[in-house]
Amino acid sequence: AVVSTQSTGHQRVNGVKGSLQVFMRKLEMGGVLWPDVNENFSTLAGQLNFLQKVLTKDETPQLQNLVVLPLMTSQVPDPTLDQLTEGRIPFLAPDALPNYLRTKLDLEIERKEGFVSSEVQRISEHS
Repeated sequence: AVVSTQSTGHQRVNGVKGSLQVFMRKLEMGGVLWPDVNENFSTLAGQLNFLQKVLTKDETPQLQNLVVLPLMTSQVPDPTLDQLTEGRIPFLAPDALPNYLRTKLDLEIERKEGFVSSEVQRISEHS
């Protein structure tokens, strides 16, 4: 059951990635109408919602309990790492490692998010 859940999760992640890539290409080409944008957001929201359900099933391993520990850092490009990250991380540089492993928002972003959340709460209380 765990293997099928992982496979389903992997398929769902690839589906979300594909939808995002198509949507980004449409936006880059321009001329996208708002109904199309809304439809794409709706599709993505549905895919992410289903992915969340798959990942929160009892059979799914508890990912938050896993530890990521880099065994080696290097300034030399690593083809395996480049392939595994689909070209996003060609090498694991020591100075960039904290950014890759960050699990908490940047302080400035966290403050802005807190401000927006408090504003939304304040406005909704007055409505």
